[in-house]
Amino acid sequence: MRPDGDHMSETTERLADILARGIATQEGFARELAEVLKSLRRDGHHASAEAMLRLCHHHRIRGMEDRGNLATLRGDANHDAAER
Repeated sequence: MRPDGDHMSETTERLADILARGIATQEGFARELAEVLKSLRRDGHHASAEAMLRLCHHHRIRGMEDRGNLATLRGDANHDAAER
């Protein structure tokens, strides 16, 4: 076990950091795209707004997938440490 009580190895921690940055990036893209979507709808660009909506959903889903992957990674690391 690491001194701070965390059960993750250095490599696992690095991967967790990468996933966390990816989550922030995906969620940031989704928020920014949602703002563009509002503008497109307001300005009557409905076809472009629908395309932007799909792209916004894509980034939201990727963020959720990465959150699940991060939770699994942390759970596996804690499980592995408990077995030691």
